[in-house]
Amino acid sequence: MKILFVYTDINVRGGARSYQFGIGSISALLKRQGYQTRLHYMFGRYRPERLRAEIQAWQPDLIAFAAVSPQYQYVRQLIADLQPCPAFSVLGGTHATLAPQCLEEMPGLNALCVGEGEYPLLELAAALQAGRPVDAISNLWVRQADGSILRNPTRPFITDLDELPFVDRELFDYQAIVDSVFHTALFRFSR
Repeated sequence: MKILFVYTDINVRGGARSYQFGIGSISALLKRQGYQTRLHYMFGRYRPERLRAEIQAWQPDLIAFAAVSPQYQYVRQLIADLQPCPAFSVLGGTHATLAPQCLEEMPGLNALCVGEGEYPLLELAAALQAGRPVDAISNLWVRQADGSILRNPTRPFITDLDELPFVDRELFDYQAIVDSVFHTALFRFSR
């Protein structure tokens, strides 16, 4: 089972690359269970053809998009540009949690994760791999065959973070993040 994460930093003010801890945490948990993960990090300009080529070459079973609100417009356009999508697709991140009704705006998206995504994505990957239904997974809003949206309840937050593996630091290019040009003054604040 192959999971492709998609994260965008398009037209970012200041020009700095970023690391997404949620993706790193989810990827680490999936890898611990034997799943293959990969990241498509779209930085700078909108280039859907590169994502399309990676999907065609790697053939993931699940595509997991992550979006912060300033990047949502690009993610929504990516999902539209990828149609028909060859894999099950899910959106997570802060935008999905704060504005889950955005699933209604993206007919090409299969599901949306509200809140923490570690265990919902793990359960989703297991269900897809086993050919089981995915519409009863807590934290997921799932588009049904008739287009309606099933809104599952959210689960309690993970209270023991030690049960999670350390975040996947191989997914993002850390050196590129450190070396990226950031045209903003940084200040250190203290009491």
